[in-house]
Amino acid sequence: MPPNLSGCLARVAAPFGLPNGAQGNRFPSMSKTEILEALTHLTAADRGVVWECLWELEERGLVEDRGPTDDEKALLDRELEAYQRDRDGGSPWPEVAARLRRKAPA
Repeated sequence: MPPNLSGCLARVAAPFGLPNGAQGNRFPSMSKTEILEALTHLTAADRGVVWECLWELEERGLVEDRGPTDDEKALLDRELEAYQRDRDGGSPWPEVAARLRRKAPA
């Protein structure tokens, strides 16, 4: 198991009904179909935990493994150019966070 991944897997284990994140340091094998089916039975909070772990894996892959794809590089270049044209065009994070909290279901 890659370093620092065990914590993420341990957080995901409970929503999938696995004790302490693993059984003998091994997770049972699930097909993509089984995983997607299991996700439909999770609470919003548990799906949030899965979502966070997926992003951690994606970030790790982006940084350590593959780097950005050509499409991702093009998107980053476009966003950088837009920022350089208008550095005040966005919203401060506190405003964005407040808007998201107002839109989030209770």
